[in-house]
Amino acid sequence: MNSFSLKVALVAVSLLSLPFLSGPSVATPIPDTDPNQDPRTLPEVVVLRDWANSFRAALVKAKLERTQLKGHRVACKLKLNPSGSPEEVSVDKSSTDSAIDHIAEDIVGKAIESVRPSRPFQQALEVVVFFFPEPLNGFDDVRVKLRENDRLILLSPSIPYADPVELSRVEENPKDPKDLEPWFAKCENKIKLAFSGCEPFIQHPVSCSFTIEKDGSVSSLKVIDPTGFEKIDRGVAGLIRRAAPFELPPSDVPLKTGLVAKFQKGYSCEVKVDLKSN
Repeated sequence: MNSFSLKVALVAVSLLSLPFLSGPSVATPIPDTDPNQDPRTLPEVVVLRDWANSFRAALVKAKLERTQLKGHRVACKLKLNPSGSPEEVSVDKSSTDSAIDHIAEDIVGKAIESVRPSRPFQQALEVVVFFFPEPLNGFDDVRVKLRENDRLILLSPSIPYADPVELSRVEENPKDPKDLEPWFAKCENKIKLAFSGCEPFIQHPVSCSFTIEKDGSVSSLKVIDPTGFEKIDRGVAGLIRRAAPFELPPSDVPLKTGLVAKFQKGYSCEVKVDLKSN
């Protein structure tokens, strides 16, 4: 099987600090939930993810009923006790219109009362809800993130209504897209987890190319479109190394010209990933 080259491009709006230049990357991919599993035995990350999906669905529904919020950008912060009950709801990033801010707080307050985790969280949480002026890449315009040690961690997986992920495939001999879905989801999840929390700190476009070898390792890693800031370039390259090893596609799936995925991350950050066969 051929190895595969991969190109990553990142765009963001504010350079605050570079926490991703040191310390461990975000942990392993989130496992699937077994509907028959006792909630008391579920990993904490699964409880958080499933709760975040339910909360986001409630937010999307509530926003549709309050049309005044359409076209506005605002973020609200919640402090939750381990049971999932809110102790505080406040505006985190104002829309500059106090009436709109009040509506956003009201939507968040009502939505959080309608959902509870499958079991109590291990600790109190601080959560941020982002309302965007319009859908991102054709998906909903609401995001739910966990604030952890001043980093915003995306909680939800790639599901159509929740994650602004756009997948397109260009193949010389197209096959059933389901042939590649499981493999690409695993690669995508690793890339997302590696970059999670770092997106807002990259101010300029940056591109890196590298090869996925037969064992899933990364080689030939290089910055092909540098930001002009060596520390940022080095940090992005380091995060790509941490995302490995990647899983190769099924041997019976001929990947000719590759895959392209686009998704929004952070408050205003886009990550574009191109996978192409050599």
